[in-house]
Amino acid sequence: MEFIMVLRINLLRGGYIELTPERIEDFPIPKVGDDERRHLEVLTERAADGDPAVEDEIDSAVAECYQLSGEDTRRIMSFLLMRRKLVATEVEGTLEGGSDA
Repeated sequence: MEFIMVLRINLLRGGYIELTPERIEDFPIPKVGDDERRHLEVLTERAADGDPAVEDEIDSAVAECYQLSGEDTRRIMSFLLMRRKLVATEVEGTLEGGSDA
């Protein structure tokens, strides 16, 4: 989901995103069955309870909902990893006083 958001939504300094109705009105939301919906609900409840191991399970469940191939998933995860590292580096630089503002 983060991958789609990165492609469609304005990124702000520090890795924050700007959501506007125009950017999300045609957001692709897959149709899922009751079993998949319940599974995602359980996963999100675990995440809300602070289970750090659940993130990968959520990623896999969402990839299945979007019917992504293994290669698609690997490319997306690689992109997100690079983006997270870039954002972390930017935030670290800001915290150290390296801001260009």
